[in-house]
Amino acid sequence: MLYNDYDDIVIYNAYRVKAPEGARVIDRIQLAIYNIEGNKMFTIAFRDGTHSEKECEGVAVFNEEYLRDPYRQINIKSKIGQTFMDFVSISGDIRNSGHPYLTLDEDTAENVTADSWFLVQLRKFLDLGIENEEFFTVSSLMYFLHISGLQIPAFYHELIYKKGKENTCLEDLVPATEGMDHFEHSMRAFLASGNKVFQDPLMTYECETIEDACIASLHFLITHKFHIRKCKNCGRYFVAYLRSDTEYCDRRSPYNVNKTCKEDGPKRTFDASVNADTVKKTLQKVDIARRMRVSRNPDNADIKQEYEAWKKSMRKMRDQYYSGGITAEYFLDWLEAHKRYNQDWKTK
Repeated sequence: MLYNDYDDIVIYNAYRVKAPEGARVIDRIQLAIYNIEGNKMFTIAFRDGTHSEKECEGVAVFNEEYLRDPYRQINIKSKIGQTFMDFVSISGDIRNSGHPYLTLDEDTAENVTADSWFLVQLRKFLDLGIENEEFFTVSSLMYFLHISGLQIPAFYHELIYKKGKENTCLEDLVPATEGMDHFEHSMRAFLASGNKVFQDPLMTYECETIEDACIASLHFLITHKFHIRKCKNCGRYFVAYLRSDTEYCDRRSPYNVNKTCKEDGPKRTFDASVNADTVKKTLQKVDIARRMRVSRNPDNADIKQEYEAWKKSMRKMRDQYYSGGITAEYFLDWLEAHKRYNQDWKTK
């Protein structure tokens, strides 16, 4: 299929990355739509590959996704898998998140929640694949869909003319030789045109539901061997486009709005590891000192009972620290305040 209608696009700016000059910018909270009843079909198209036109940093890489619904006048461009990763990462009120999927499938959107059965199963599948990439195969995906009662939506490929090349006659690019029929002439002309007339093909899925959109995105990511990861800073899913061992996404850090997770995450992880090591050593030191006091006073039941009471309180504080309920600093302050025997422990 030949198309040239992917020009009037809206840049999907969920990460709030600077958009190209002149582009109309929206984000997940601002989506202008025109809801026209009667047609529920929308499409998701993906373009992945490279071309030979050199840029300042080397070979340019195609990484494009289009969400399109001509009846609602929606044409949203983003990075491959970006809208899907954002959707499965929503943990709060999905219906009021403003995510584009909800606009494209308003009927399903009324009932979708963060703990909907399909989303729960989908996240489990993603987690399995992140742990072991052998799950990210077409056969594993097909089995997941089979036991879920779902299937991959219909898809096809589109060949897109470049701007200004819509009226190009390929046969004019290569002279015909004697004995060459029109088919051979046309095919040789297409080969000779390289990337001058057509863009890399789009792989387009026909969707009717949010489930279709998710499955289409996951199918494309798996068949084209993209690496799906979960950010160690914000806990949300993302696509590691450049390096398979990437641990942090490009979203704004929930702990520092002035930095991305990629910028903020490594420092926070390092600080957390240092704090964890300090907590571990301090806890061991306090516990050893208290146990030694008990062993040196075997006939003092009061000291032993006070130690058991302290140990019970310490375990509660430790569990809160491990679960993120209290900070390392708070736990360390508590250990400092309770490191010695307290003769008034019965009145506490």
